[in-house]
Order: sequence, then C-alpha cells, then structure tokens
Amino acid sequence: MVLVHHTRKNAGGGSAGLGLRGSSDIHAFGDSNLYLRRSGERLQLSSEHRAAAASPTVFLELVTTPEATHLEVIGEVRDAKRRNLTDQVLEQLAQCQQGESFTRARLREALSVKNERLGEALERLEQAGQILRTPSGWTLANRSS
Repeated sequence: MVLVHHTRKNAGGGSAGLGLRGSSDIHAFGDSNLYLRRSGERLQLSSEHRAAAASPTVFLELVTTPEATHLEVIGEVRDAKRRNLTDQVLEQLAQCQQGESFTRARLREALSVKNERLGEALERLEQAGQILRTPSGWTLANRSS
C-alpha cells in the first residue's frame, strides 16, 4: 500500500515523520516511510524503517531522456549526522546529572523515535550492562548509586 501525504511548514529537525500534518497515527502506520523534500535546488530523499536502520539520505535529480523522465540518485548527503539509536540513547543519558534518570517517554520525545525501536535499543543496552532501569527511569550503569 502506498500513502502520499504532506508535511507542515518548517518541519525540520528530528524524524521526518514527525512533520506529517494531522494525526500521529499516519507516522506510526508505515513500516517503511520515504520522505522527499526540497533542499535548495535539489531534492533530498530520506527514509525511516520500523525494523531496520534507515538508508543513507541521498540527493535526487529529475532526468529527462527521449525514452522517459525519472528521478536519479546523484549523491549521498554527506553532512547528515548518522548515528545508531543506541549511541543516541547513551548520549542522552550522559546528559543526566548524578542520580537523575530519563523515563522512556522523555527519551522518545528527545530522540523522535518509535516506541518499538527505542525498546529494542534499551533492551540491548541493558543486556550489555551499559544502562540500568531504575524505578524513576533509565540511567547509565556507571552512574548508579
């Protein structure tokens, strides 16, 4: 199934899906989502996937040949900061003061990520002994008291 939708004005930052107009259910509905936006004179294609890491963001160009008109990848967006979710979680938790923790809801808001992906990342980090779940939320393992 394909759904075409538009974003609100100035929908920058975080997850592209959070810029969709209307209900957040639209963002949550897709297992794989592609986002096309104008960046200066270029078109930029980014993606989000429920169960996998996103593909690198690329620039596209509209190409016309005698046979057809199509979009063609002309290069990867090199300045896009690509970090995996576990690194992002650790970075957020590192910002906590001693004795402070992040609730799951606070992490989801800060990282603009789907709940399922965040849960998987938290589970991996907890199993690796890098973070701890406390009654008040999540904290770095080396900061526990």
